[in-house]
Amino acid sequence: MNYKESQQIRKNRSKLYLETVSGIAEYFPEWEVEIKPVGFDRAHPQMTAPNGARVYFNLQGKGDNTMQGKIWVSGFYPQHNGFYHSDAKPENRVHIGVSLHRGAEVLAKEIKRRFLPDYLSLYDLCIKYVKDQETLDATQARTLNMLHKKFGGHIRRPWGSNQPDKIDINTKEARAEVTVNQSSINIDLKYMTTEQATRVLAALIEVE
Repeated sequence: MNYKESQQIRKNRSKLYLETVSGIAEYFPEWEVEIKPVGFDRAHPQMTAPNGARVYFNLQGKGDNTMQGKIWVSGFYPQHNGFYHSDAKPENRVHIGVSLHRGAEVLAKEIKRRFLPDYLSLYDLCIKYVKDQETLDATQARTLNMLHKKFGGHIRRPWGSNQPDKIDINTKEARAEVTVNQSSINIDLKYMTTEQATRVLAALIEVE
């Protein structure tokens, strides 16, 4: 088989692949299908559910026969600041492979049976994780802004890391470092009078 024939087989296989994915989408009427061209004879289709869950398709073909190919099905997992729910680590993510030649109806059934139950369960965990983290972020920001307003100081927000934000309260009379984690607060009293420390603690109790 020469190069021209090989390229034609690839094009035919890709055409069949896109037709198959379009056929699969018909069995998911509430999902929105989108096909993004990649290269001259490849595309990466995806289907998005009303709740934001997203299914990706990827063709892996080989051989000199148009029907020799496999569709890999994987999913989208929400993240928060570059971090995923612990159950959504790459090694735990759901994916399946289905043979291209089996046709759209069989492939749609395989996706519903073998992929969607586990994927949607993990997707829901990720959504809850992101919402919980955003709530904690809001509390963290409110605490820092309150301390800054009451006591001044310098807010330090580490960029590109998962380190907690801090505020340095540094005056002639007092110095302290308050580290505001998402679920806890650490106070390092460098030097403060009992009255000053009590004011800081009272302010933190107000936020809680």
